[in-house]
Parts: sequence; C-alpha cells; structure tokens
Amino acid sequence: MNEPDPISQHLKKAALQADEERAAASGEALFTSEAVSAVKARAPKEFKALEEHLKERVCRINADPEKHNRTPELRYVDVYHRLEERDSPKLALAFTPMPGVSHYTLRVRIGSHPAVLEIAVPLLGRLDVRETIWNLRAIMNEQGEFWWEDLRTKERLTTEQLVDRALNEFADLIVEHHLK
Repeated sequence: MNEPDPISQHLKKAALQADEERAAASGEALFTSEAVSAVKARAPKEFKALEEHLKERVCRINADPEKHNRTPELRYVDVYHRLEERDSPKLALAFTPMPGVSHYTLRVRIGSHPAVLEIAVPLLGRLDVRETIWNLRAIMNEQGEFWWEDLRTKERLTTEQLVDRALNEFADLIVEHHLK
C-alpha cells in the first residue's frame, strides 16, 4: 500500500515533462526553491526601482513649464506607496507589494482615493469613479531578466512599462474627473 499507484506516477511524469517543455520554450527557470528565492530577493529591489522611476516621472510632470493651470499637482506618498493629487486628493494610484511564500505579488489600484472611499461610500452607497486593479507577479528568467507578469492576461511588463501604463491610466482618470 506504500507504493505509489502507476497512474499517479504516469500523471506526475507527464506533468513534469510538460513543465520542462514550457520552461524550455519560454526561457524561464522552473520554479525551484532557488529560482523562487532569487525572484523574492530581487522583487523588493525592483519595487524600489519602480517607486524611484515613478517619483522621477512625477517630478517631470509637475515641473512641465507648459502644464495647464487646471492640471493638478501630483505627489507620491512613500508610506502608502500611493500617487495622488497634492491639493484635495480625490483620485489615487496605489501600489501594494505582497511578498508571499512562493511568489512576490504587486497589486496596482487606480481609482478613488482611500479617504474618499471611507467617507463617500457609506453615505452614497457607491461612487461614479472607474476603478482599475491589476495583480502582477514578479518573475525572472535564467538570464536574470525581470518582469511583472499580469496574472489575468499573462502579459509581461518591465518596471518602466508598468509605470508608463499606470501613469497613463491615472492620467485618463484625472481627465475624466477634473479636466472635462
């Protein structure tokens, strides 16, 4: 009774072979304990790089001499990992890093500012603000290339691409709610 069933062995062998073929085809390392450890060690550094890149972009946006006077000044709040309007923030772009046992996940939320949600939702029931949420997993290949992989679409984004996409989405939300 201690011997594994031959069907179980057959299924295990087929699954392992399929995993190896997928990994070989995509150039990714299998999720061995070393690969997971490497990703989990690198992901916080990439998250810091993401924040620094975002802060640099926000400085450039705010310093634009041709910026329209109705364009809100933006600020990044380090402690909350959140980009918001400087005066009377109503909208926010928040990054939530979530280190886990086997993966490092990053949630990106673009929508109403959390303070607005705490006050308005209990009073109004809901807000008329579009909300976007992306859940991304940190991944790395054998060559050390790093990406944020969208868990829904499986699209891979570099840190710079993720910042660009998030800023574009946030800018669209600002246009919808402040500049139209």
